[in-house]
Amino acid sequence: ILGTPNFGGAQRLVLDLCTSPELSSYQHSVVFVLGDTGNWLETYKRAGIQVEACLAHQPSLTLVPSYRLNKWLRYRLVFLFPWRLSAVLKRMSADIVHTHVSAYVNYQARAVLKLANLPWIWTLHGEYRTQWGDIPDWRPAANLVRNSNAVVTGVSPSALADIDASRLAGRQRALDGGHEILDPLDQLAVATERRDDQIIARGRQCA
Repeated sequence: ILGTPNFGGAQRLVLDLCTSPELSSYQHSVVFVLGDTGNWLETYKRAGIQVEACLAHQPSLTLVPSYRLNKWLRYRLVFLFPWRLSAVLKRMSADIVHTHVSAYVNYQARAVLKLANLPWIWTLHGEYRTQWGDIPDWRPAANLVRNSNAVVTGVSPSALADIDASRLAGRQRALDGGHEILDPLDQLAVATERRDDQIIARGRQCA
């Protein structure tokens, strides 16, 4: 799961992972949840990666003859996003879901872990400080991670430090991934050994 097909570090990382010798034998699909246009859309397709769009805010919704009111309705109906996303995942016959975008992560977690009942990896990207306004969205996602077949990975110390500060993670164990590509199924197997732990992997190419 990515935000948009515009060029960025996460988009490049996903392409590298999907085409890596370790993971290229698997079938990969990308779902965009924040935008469906961008200069990397064709790049994914040429690499044989299936692309889908399931925007958190429905892009075309005309219920009344008013642009402003329709826009307001699109944002108010975001609570339907988990059901729409889970339907896309089921239609794609997904086996495991790896999200690289933390926007609407509470809805993503519900869609993947509760509705689609699939293993989930949530990767935090970038050198940033989490705004406390994100906490209401992150708390239900973290709760689902602790009680489901799911793990959280981070690519920067700042992101991992914020998880600690927000106290969303409970007890944690760190796995130093470095530049090594880690088998996501192995990580999930470790995570299910102790459901009260949240597995944190660090490195520029953590999967």
